[in-house]
Amino acid sequence: MADIVVRIYSKSGRSRITLPVSSTLSSLKEQISTHLLVPSEKIILTYESGKRVQGTGSSKLKDLQIVNGTILNLQSEAQIPIMESGPPSGPMPLPELAPQLSTEEHEKETKEQHIRKCTHGPGTRCINCFAQEKPSEDKKKTEDNTWLCRHGPEAKCVNCLKDNFVAGIKHDSYDHFMAARMAKCQHQGDSKCANCLPPAEANYKIKECTKHAPWPASICNSCMPTTAVLARQPYRHVDYVELMNVRDVTELVRYWQQNHSMEQRGGFMYGYYAHDPNYPDGVRAVLEAIYEPMQYGDTNGFQFLDDPMSIYADMIAENLNLEKIGWIFTSINHDAFLSSYEIRQAARYQQEFFAVHPSGYKVSKFVTVVLKPTDDGNAMPEAYMVSDQAQALERDKVFGEPESRRRLVKRKPNDKELLPTIMCENKPAEEFQPEWFIVSLGCGMPKKSLLFLEHSDFPVWNRAKVPTKLDIKQYLQKYRNEPTYKKFSNFHLLIAIAHIVDIDSACEIALCVQHQKEVPRNIIDILNS
Repeated sequence: MADIVVRIYSKSGRSRITLPVSSTLSSLKEQISTHLLVPSEKIILTYESGKRVQGTGSSKLKDLQIVNGTILNLQSEAQIPIMESGPPSGPMPLPELAPQLSTEEHEKETKEQHIRKCTHGPGTRCINCFAQEKPSEDKKKTEDNTWLCRHGPEAKCVNCLKDNFVAGIKHDSYDHFMAARMAKCQHQGDSKCANCLPPAEANYKIKECTKHAPWPASICNSCMPTTAVLARQPYRHVDYVELMNVRDVTELVRYWQQNHSMEQRGGFMYGYYAHDPNYPDGVRAVLEAIYEPMQYGDTNGFQFLDDPMSIYADMIAENLNLEKIGWIFTSINHDAFLSSYEIRQAARYQQEFFAVHPSGYKVSKFVTVVLKPTDDGNAMPEAYMVSDQAQALERDKVFGEPESRRRLVKRKPNDKELLPTIMCENKPAEEFQPEWFIVSLGCGMPKKSLLFLEHSDFPVWNRAKVPTKLDIKQYLQKYRNEPTYKKFSNFHLLIAIAHIVDIDSACEIALCVQHQKEVPRNIIDILNS
């Protein structure tokens, strides 16, 4: 084997480093520094067991038990939180004697940085550009801010890499948004101000109050629901959706087009999150596989049916070290980016799948991908999320059932309920456009596929043709010359094994695929019997 792949896990996500089998520890650290923008002299690597990787820069990787498929955890001696999650997105706090921008200059510079005109990364083939937008005026040349850099000679940050970031972004990455706010802080490091704190979590329910009898007997300013002022969200929790598994997307489109796109279809996307170097502190969602639950579809949409066996997909994904990153579906409607029904469903999924950010703020990275037909007979994917405000309004049951897919409405409360006032453009509103809540993401396919799951050519479960054990045997015969962990590197195959054989065998095979170990012979004999 000429090259090996080493998997690096860090706080910003997962990365794969490809390098010659004869490489040294020093060359591995240089590759990590290049990919993750962490100074090589500050890199600390540990094995899965937690034990630190020991050795000098000239130590051979094979002598350190670092072989093809090895997983290493990345830590850093640098105590700079932004450096741990990617390139710094703004001026770092400087010593008192260092020159600093005035508040007005910084706000002007930050505003100009955020006016960009493109949503795709330069290293990918974009299929979600908004070509109808008019190009913005030529920007003024920004001054050289390399003197603001706080890192070593081998690292880069936003001050020395501005021109390499994607332009025209409508929403900043959340970490970059917070860093730009914190750069305005004027106090000591042990103090806090409004700029240091994350956005307040919205709550549109009646608050508990001990000053009087509960509603509907009485109400006061302290306990009445917070007014919802509609505003477009300036940040996003995912910047780019990379459709790494192009074949799964293509097969979904092909199956959809067999009925002339008259029966809409959807599925859940499994993959992982990684740092995206094309955006300041960017986050990329990488698609590895699609699972299509039991569902019913017609011209206007689809509905997932009760599918108790869908938990198999979650279990297999967990053993592959993948997670549910979003949902994907087809649509023939071009009258809206997302309909009112789709926004509400996306809000429910985002509320279900969330994590706590280091700042203490609850964030969701569950993305929505829509496949829409184009004039030339193909399909164009568009990636979105809904705002945190939409997520909170749906969670607190403020939205009602709309009559139109182009409008969202406030629910009619009963006599014992009190819903918040919704302000739209400085006026109370009972219905409003979905665009207030849409957060657009970049979306595209890689120039070079780096799929963890190497195969996708197996019949998809829950379609018209149900896979059988004969299909499994024929598939294994097709790839008989490959190592077992590689031939079983197929999500749809593992789903079929879970249903036809048993879930325990499927999960054991998935673990072998993840760690690139040979599948036990007794399981293969069962499949071939």
